[in-house]
Amino acid sequence: MNYLDYKAYFTKKNIFNILNEPEFNKSMFIQNVEQHYISLENEYRNEYFFKNTLFNNIFLRNYSLNTAVALSEIKVAKSKPDFVIINNLNSIVYEIKTDLDNLDRLVYQISDYYKVFSHVYIVTTEQYYYPVYKTISKYYKNIGIIVLTNRNRLSIKRKSIINNDDLDYLTLFKLLRKNEYQNLIMKYYDVPDNIRPVDHFDNYFYYFKLLEKTKAQKEVLKTIKKRYLPNPTNYIEKIPKEVNWLIYSANLSDKNYTDLLNKIY
Repeated sequence: MNYLDYKAYFTKKNIFNILNEPEFNKSMFIQNVEQHYISLENEYRNEYFFKNTLFNNIFLRNYSLNTAVALSEIKVAKSKPDFVIINNLNSIVYEIKTDLDNLDRLVYQISDYYKVFSHVYIVTTEQYYYPVYKTISKYYKNIGIIVLTNRNRLSIKRKSIINNDDLDYLTLFKLLRKNEYQNLIMKYYDVPDNIRPVDHFDNYFYYFKLLEKTKAQKEVLKTIKKRYLPNPTNYIEKIPKEVNWLIYSANLSDKNYTDLLNKIY
C-alpha cells in the first residue's frame, strides 16, 4: 500500500463500510487493522495517526469519558483545530503539523484558537520541531509544543501557559446554536419576549457581552460539551486501539455502539 491507500483506509467511511459488509470477518478485520496501522506507523504518520495517538495517549490516560470530550474540526473563526479537549477545568487545542504540512497559516490559526481556548499546543515531528519553534516564538510565548518522536512517543518540549487575554465574544457566541445561546442567556437575564426575528442574534449577543469574558467562555464550552456527553464508557477497551479515534469521533448512538461491539468483541 502507498500513503494514499493508508490515508483512505483509516477513514470513518471505509472502516464502517468494512464493518457493514454482509460477510464481515472479525478476525480478518482486526488483523488487517493492526497490520495497516503498523505500516502507517513506520511509513506514513499522517494526521489520523497523530490524532489517534493524542486520543489514546493523552485523552484516554488523563481524562474521564464521563466529564470530558475530544473534538476535531470544529470551526473557530476562519480555522478548524485538529484536536480539542474540553473538560470542567481546561480547554486545550492541539494543532498538528506533520512533515507534509506547511506553516504558512500557523500564526493566523493560533490567533483564531486563542479567541476561544485557553491553551494551545502545536504537535509536530522531530524533524519539524525547529521550523515550528522559529515560526511561533516571534509571536506567542504561551503556546506549547509537543513532538511525536521517531519512536512514536509524545514529548512535551514546551508546556502551554494559560492565555485568556485574546478571548473574543463574537467568536465564542458564534459557536452556539440558536437554542443554546437562548438557554444560556436566559440563565442570567430576563430577555424581552417581543424581539423581532431579524434582531434575535444581535439582542442575545448584547446580553452575552455583559458576561465576564472567562465566564462567557466557560458557559460556551460547557454547552458544546453537552452535545457529546455522556459517552458510552464500556466500549473503548473492547475495540482495536488503532481505530479508537475513528469510532469515538463518529459520535454513535448507544444502539450503534452495541451493534459495533457485537461485531468486533
